[in-house]
Amino acid sequence: MIYHLPYLRKILFTLLLLNFSVTALCQITPFAIIKDSDGYTNIRSEKSKAVIDTLFRDQVFAISPGEDEKDKWISIDYPHYKPASTAFVRSSNSISGLIHATRIQRLSDLPQWEKRVTDTALLLRKGTSVVTIRIGKFLADKHKITKSEGFVSKIDNEVPWGIDGYISEAVTEIKSITVDRNGAAFVFPATAVKNMLNPTKLKDFFGIAEGDGGTLYLFMSNSDGAGSYEVVWTIKGKAVVNQFLYINF
Repeated sequence: MIYHLPYLRKILFTLLLLNFSVTALCQITPFAIIKDSDGYTNIRSEKSKAVIDTLFRDQVFAISPGEDEKDKWISIDYPHYKPASTAFVRSSNSISGLIHATRIQRLSDLPQWEKRVTDTALLLRKGTSVVTIRIGKFLADKHKITKSEGFVSKIDNEVPWGIDGYISEAVTEIKSITVDRNGAAFVFPATAVKNMLNPTKLKDFFGIAEGDGGTLYLFMSNSDGAGSYEVVWTIKGKAVVNQFLYINF
């Protein structure tokens, strides 16, 4: 029997879910930031251990599957953007390297906001502050759908996330994300939620971790069972400053 790639990916993602305890899971991929009094940490080559880049405070990275902080050096994947940028940055390309285990602060170990799920939204709350992720049906006739060899390759001229070549009647999308912190509200730019399909409604697959200075890390693990992906948005003050889109296999 020959299985096509989308079907195999669906099987693989299902097996991943079965092998994790949903009650304990915050993220399939362990995301982290650095903990370093200097405000930055060097990234080293996996072969020579030479310094190849630098991670700064609040930059999110992914710990490679199977890595253990007991090891001296940890393999990571990280997006290549600079923290000094004031404009919103969306990154789906990651670079691999090593950092020392003592410089890792997992998002799951930071204080977490309370979560609630409704039919049309995911709500995250701390005190009077709330983040609302609104979810709705994806309306294909409202978008430009591009196909390649019979598979959906682009939506509105950009790569879609959360499908694996097919759009069914059941496909949903993130409509908007609103942040209301102590009465001061703002909405994520459209580019920060564009083509974000099949968002999760499982409480253990999304959340907010709060870092130093009130920096928020909004994370989700999304999928239709085949086009699985993960995302972390970094929120500072009254703006979302960057977004890390990641596929962990």
